[in-house]
Amino acid sequence: MVGSLDAYGYLKLHVSDHGEAQGRFLDSDVSFMLSRETRRPAIGPLMRAAIRSRQDAAGLDTAVHPDTLDDPSFLWSAQIAMPGTTRLRLAADHTTGQWFLHPDGSWAVLESRTDGTRRAFQGGPHALWSELAAAATTWLANGRPGLERYGLTVSPETNTVWLDDPHNPIGVLGQ
Repeated sequence: MVGSLDAYGYLKLHVSDHGEAQGRFLDSDVSFMLSRETRRPAIGPLMRAAIRSRQDAAGLDTAVHPDTLDDPSFLWSAQIAMPGTTRLRLAADHTTGQWFLHPDGSWAVLESRTDGTRRAFQGGPHALWSELAAAATTWLANGRPGLERYGLTVSPETNTVWLDDPHNPIGVLGQ
């Protein structure tokens, strides 16, 4: 299974007599080649619009460290909280930007300068950086859970992701 932030996971499910499947993700290194049917938004138009919008955006103080945004366990959690969001890195003028783009035109960037300072910016229909910061806060509060702490319950109605226990749902896949 792969999400929009390219965090991958194997899943071992057990099917019950009631037609529901449930299981945990496995803590292992995995990679997948995306299928031809995988649809990604066109990054170019989203990125150009975000860069134009960034020029007028007010910066936000943030406690989110750039290393958090590279942690595969965090990315797994973030892609559940922010489905459809993609990310990329862009460096220019002594600044590295970790960009997050959503198909609805929302965007967020954490800019890190060579002097060690950082600022977040966001724009578009919804506050993507605020969502990302909230996902980071939750992930850190949960003890930086690795993939093995997540599970999935598949029913005819929905695919529910949970943390530690099926009674602790954190998101839904495929909506």
